[in-house]
Amino acid sequence: MEKIRIEILHKKDFKKARNLVKRCFDTYLNYDKSGDMRLGDFSIIAKDEDEVVGNILVQKIYDPYIDRVSYFLQDVCVDEKYRGMDIATQMIDKVKEIAKKRNVESIMLTCNKKRKEACGLYLKTKFEKRETEVFIYYI
Repeated sequence: MEKIRIEILHKKDFKKARNLVKRCFDTYLNYDKSGDMRLGDFSIIAKDEDEVVGNILVQKIYDPYIDRVSYFLQDVCVDEKYRGMDIATQMIDKVKEIAKKRNVESIMLTCNKKRKEACGLYLKTKFEKRETEVFIYYI
């Protein structure tokens, strides 16, 4: 195992990232098979040689009423055999670095309180817990 690299997802690695998310969450990404994302969205990945071992999908949210850009994180995951190596922390730090360069005002995410390790990660990386409920309507 060489040093884990943290980088922005390139199209050639899209299927590998999607497969990692499927393994970690038993779900799929809501993008078509081409790997094209909405303008402003991107993923940060962790790579060990040619293998994608970590992923964070970053979605850009623009509020035109107050001219503010925020990022919303989802699909934060690290391959099981690579956990405990601070890879998720490094990926979050990379998102923060990019956000600062792009004058993003805040970074948000949601986390099921049953996922204690994930919630601990977000607190460790200086996210503040908000008292809120998340509602969703499926079409």
